[in-house]
Amino acid sequence: MKLSIKKQFLLLFLLVTIVSLFILSFMLRTSIDSCFYDYKWAEQSKIFDLIVSRLETFYAEHKSWDSFNGNEIGNLAMKEGCYFTLYDNEGKLIWTSEHTIAARNNTSSVHRYWRNIYPVNYKNQIKGKVYIVQFTDSIFTQKDITFRESVLTYTNIINYCITFIFTFYNDIIIAVFKPYYISSKKSRKYD
Repeated sequence: MKLSIKKQFLLLFLLVTIVSLFILSFMLRTSIDSCFYDYKWAEQSKIFDLIVSRLETFYAEHKSWDSFNGNEIGNLAMKEGCYFTLYDNEGKLIWTSEHTIAARNNTSSVHRYWRNIYPVNYKNQIKGKVYIVQFTDSIFTQKDITFRESVLTYTNIINYCITFIFTFYNDIIIAVFKPYYISSKKSRKYD
């Protein structure tokens, strides 16, 4: 059974609309996920910068790492799910929270994210390096996931509305210009 040209155009137009919806949805999801991940990274960077700032303040006050025990800064880091290891310029271990990491790894399934190395500066000189690691059960909290999904839902609704309007607009154009096209064809036929 051969379809009329009208039905072929209708099917083609429907196919193009559906493919467009999927492509736009995929592009929106990819874009939102990328931006959301960048946002989470920026939030984590603030915590990392705070830890480095506290270490720099400690060194500025004491002029050495000799009295550093890591308790105050270590507790601050652990509240945010971060752990760090501090080395001086010669690579000598000053402090680490590995014992805390090991204890936590035994109690739950923990994944490591965002391992970063930061210099600890004093008067424009590097006085040590700190390795900061973010440990968490999930890269996103439940609140983050809910927010992301709601943004995706609303953008998909907008995407569907735009596609519907585009489809409706094209249908109107076809309906308006089809009689003109047919009549101009007929008039050309008789000329």
